[in-house]
Amino acid sequence: MTKYCPICASEYLDSVTHCVDDGTRLTKEKPKTSYETAAYDIYAAANDIEAERIITLLNSEGVPATYYQSNVSSLPSDASKHFIITTPAKSRNVALALIQNARKDGVISDTGMFI
Repeated sequence: MTKYCPICASEYLDSVTHCVDDGTRLTKEKPKTSYETAAYDIYAAANDIEAERIITLLNSEGVPATYYQSNVSSLPSDASKHFIITTPAKSRNVALALIQNARKDGVISDTGMFI
């Protein structure tokens, strides 16, 4: 019988109890949505121009990303509108590093925030 990781959807033999990638306890139920295909919000750009610039940067590096506009008031910022950058989970760490480097190099401003 096969077991699955509920986080990353990896398959394991029945004798294995925990995922080797993330340490999560395995289940017999196959996850409905794979961790790798799920999209995650990673960054709130201050405006649409910066969001477009980030999307262009990520896409040029082979990282699929999109953005959407949100008026979420729980994000700590003066602006009422936020432009949320979204990327697949499997690309999350690469995207975060690229954004962080772009901020450090002055390619994008540091007015946005990591989520």
